[in-house]
Amino acid sequence: MRIYFAPMQGVTGWPYRLTHLKHYDGIDRYYMPFISVHQSRSMKGGEKRDLQPDHNVSGRMVPQLLPGSAEDSLAYMEQILDAGYDEVSLNFGCPARTVTTKGKGAGILETPDKLDEYLEHLFTGMTGRLAGLKVSVKTRIGMNDCSAASELIRIYNRYPIAEVQVHARLGKDAYDGVTDKETFRMFYEEIRHPVCYNGDIRSLEDFQNLKEEFPDLAAVMIGRGLVADPMLAEKIQADMVSENKQEDMISENAGADRQQEEKKLLIRFHDDAWNAWYECYGQEHPAICRMLEIWDYLGASFPGCERKVRKIRKARNLQNYRQLAGEVLTQEYHPGEWHGKYPVGH
Repeated sequence: MRIYFAPMQGVTGWPYRLTHLKHYDGIDRYYMPFISVHQSRSMKGGEKRDLQPDHNVSGRMVPQLLPGSAEDSLAYMEQILDAGYDEVSLNFGCPARTVTTKGKGAGILETPDKLDEYLEHLFTGMTGRLAGLKVSVKTRIGMNDCSAASELIRIYNRYPIAEVQVHARLGKDAYDGVTDKETFRMFYEEIRHPVCYNGDIRSLEDFQNLKEEFPDLAAVMIGRGLVADPMLAEKIQADMVSENKQEDMISENAGADRQQEEKKLLIRFHDDAWNAWYECYGQEHPAICRMLEIWDYLGASFPGCERKVRKIRKARNLQNYRQLAGEVLTQEYHPGEWHGKYPVGH
């Protein structure tokens, strides 16, 4: 089973992705925050920087499009192909109201006919060299209810989609509430393409429970859980290859030593992520803003430090940020144990 890092706007830009790849194993594909398709058929500066070939050094980065018209999407796909990528992901899952009210992201799921028409025009237009570009789809189980789930499945089954990545929530629910495994099972059992599960995998135990329930999944996609615990994919991969779970049992002292080593690695990763964001912007303030986005999730791995993490969110200069972050990073580190609501969702 493959493991994907979910795209998270404001968090998993290229400095974060490449820094994570430098320090941690276990990720098969990193999906990029979406590029908005416009009639101008031109990308913003940040989108171009995210896409440039030297930010795809591993060959495991996947661009994502927030579709507009099929014709405009094809023009963007040409640019993606020119940049050296072999796959593009179509975002039919974004729940942001600024997106869904325009009938984009999860908003298009309210009108399956429009989704069907878009995909038909897109795949019909993928001729010549575009025919070799893989197209995966990120979807929700519906927008306001799951009454159209069977119709969405029928539509996805009509086209040569490489993989259907299903966030097991409605668009209107954004990232709140529990995931709907019952409706997800319809997608899992009836879609003829490989199916990927996305939604609330925060720990190794969460993954093990999911795998037991859906053993034939092609992949899982993890976002918030991986930012809170950057080593989570490694833990999952180690669990999958372990032939004898009893061999993994460790003494309490050895467990404490392993936890300390894990935290030391986290600190190195944190410092390198800061440096990468600073080199990206060349200024303290925007780099600090990106690090504050990370702490929305990473802070959950330091129980009892909620007040300190809130102070980090108010940091406005590097000296203040380093002091506050350093205080938290010396505290007890317990990744994967947070079961509450994150401050924001992705």
